[in-house]
Amino acid sequence: GDSGAPVVSGGLLVGIIKGGPRGQRGPAVILRTYFYIKFIEEILNYELPESPPIQNVFDFLNEEGVLCT
Repeated sequence: GDSGAPVVSGGLLVGIIKGGPRGQRGPAVILRTYFYIKFIEEILNYELPESPPIQNVFDFLNEEGVLCT
């Protein structure tokens, strides 16, 4: 489903979609990005800049060499 999808606003990653309860249409929660960024930094030992310079966060992570494809 939609879980894990980035929420981008104004070129900035502002959240990550977290799926809702079974049977519910649409995502229930948008997680604040802070925790997701901290997760990336801790797991990958990689520090993200304050604002990704491009609209698509996956393209950005791929360019930085931290996206597993």
